[in-house]
Amino acid sequence: MNNHTWNRFSCLLNAPVDSSLDAIRHWQYVHAERRRVDELLSATLDDSDQFDGLDTLTDDQEARIEELYRHLEDVYKTYKQGDHSKFASPDIPQLPTWVHPPVPSHIKTAFKEWRQQCWSMSEKFELIKQLPRPPFIACLRVGCDNTLGPLKTCVHTLERLYRSAELCHKELIKERNFWHPDRWSRVPQPYRQEVERMAILLFQVLQPLCDEVG
Repeated sequence: MNNHTWNRFSCLLNAPVDSSLDAIRHWQYVHAERRRVDELLSATLDDSDQFDGLDTLTDDQEARIEELYRHLEDVYKTYKQGDHSKFASPDIPQLPTWVHPPVPSHIKTAFKEWRQQCWSMSEKFELIKQLPRPPFIACLRVGCDNTLGPLKTCVHTLERLYRSAELCHKELIKERNFWHPDRWSRVPQPYRQEVERMAILLFQVLQPLCDEVG
């Protein structure tokens, strides 16, 4: 599966909603189906501990993902056609609130070990040539490309990993300050630029979390 195939479904996030009650119910259903597909997609990608990007998907995984996206595309097209008759009944039950599946325990452990490794390496900036990447976990947002950026993962995934670490406000501030880009300017060239890019990304992820918890 290539990135074009993956990203073409990002349009599903921004469909128009008209003002009729049955259309609103229909759009709630579209959102619920998109979230359900997100969850199934995440489960498909997390099924293998060795998954490391789109290029490593098995044939079965690719077929399953294509099947999920075909279903989602059909749901979206039906809504755009404007036929909301199936959603006219006021007796349609309220759709349940969807919650992201928890981060697997082995990923939590790997993320903790990654943080500890980065802290240990920072004791001798002059020896750093590159920093390790955090453990991979599939992003839950349709159309997001995990393979872009210096960490080969996205801000949504990094935020999810840090939330799963359950750090208190004091710990989050310490972690944010640890990744302040100025600290990493001590890494020697020609490695400094890449390390600073990683630090900037992590700092930008952690700042809103500090504000939220504080």
